[in-house]
Formats: sequence, C-alpha cells, structure tokens
Amino acid sequence: MHTVYHAPTASQWAALEALRGGAEWVRDARDAYRVAGADAARALGLAEPEGSMFLFAPVADVLDARGMQGLLEDCLEDGVLVAPGASSGAAYADWIRLCYSSAPPDAVAEGVRRLARRLGGAR
Repeated sequence: MHTVYHAPTASQWAALEALRGGAEWVRDARDAYRVAGADAARALGLAEPEGSMFLFAPVADVLDARGMQGLLEDCLEDGVLVAPGASSGAAYADWIRLCYSSAPPDAVAEGVRRLARRLGGAR
C-alpha cells in the first residue's frame, strides 16, 4: 500500500545516485535518442522529432477493414511492437507511436526498417 503513496527506499537511493553521477549517462542517452529519432523519422519519411523518446506516424492510408487492430497485429507478425496513437488522445486515433528508447539502437533500427516496409516505405 505504501508504494503508491511515497517513493520506496530503493527508488530514493537510485534517484540519489542519478543526481550524484548521472549527468554523463543522461547526456549519452539524450544523444543516442536524438540519433535514433532522427534515423527513424528519415526512414519513415517523417519530420525529425524535436525531443522525446517517441515518434508518431500517421497510418490512416494503410488501415484496411480491420482498422488499427489489424495493423497492430500485422506489425506484431513483423516482430515490431508499436502503440496505437489513440492511447495518447483521440486526435491520434489514426496514428501509431514508436518508442525508440525501448531497445538497443541496432534493434530499434531493424524494427524501423520492418515498420517502413509495412507502411509502404518512406511516408
């Protein structure tokens, strides 16, 4: 019960260590995410993200009668997991969200290549 009302001790220790020596890791992660996001955007023919760890892609033109569920299933068959954009609000109902910080850079790049093939190449 108490884990939802305050930060547990282990999380507090982890936060303290991050504050003491995490600047280099944060810088390296930020740089890696910037490159991964730019590469993903380029492969999908989208604008480069200005920040974050996500890239949204419009997919209305590739949805068939099965809708978003069908596209998500097809992506899963391709070995790519993406989130339906609607989970980020109704305005994104015909979009998917790609998280490019969820796996090592090489795995993300391979997933983006597979996704680009699924979506018909550069958008």
